[in-house]
Amino acid sequence: MLLTFRALASQERLKFELACLERWGLLVFHPAATEDRPAPLRTHGRAKRELRDGWGSSRGIRPSWIVRLTRMGLRAVEICRPLVS
Repeated sequence: MLLTFRALASQERLKFELACLERWGLLVFHPAATEDRPAPLRTHGRAKRELRDGWGSSRGIRPSWIVRLTRMGLRAVEICRPLVS
């Protein structure tokens, strides 16, 4: 997982943190184009919509998946960038 190398974090720690960002609506996971298994979906209890099984938790996140920022995530980057040197 390239992201774990760049983040200087263990794969488990990074999955935990990415899951938090997913729960807050800042990013989404997409299976890689070469992935032969689709991401399992289920109806989320509170959101009442189809979400990734394990949504908002590190359960089920695969190292090959692509992480993309949502519109809200892009806005957060825009706001926070000036705060970080």
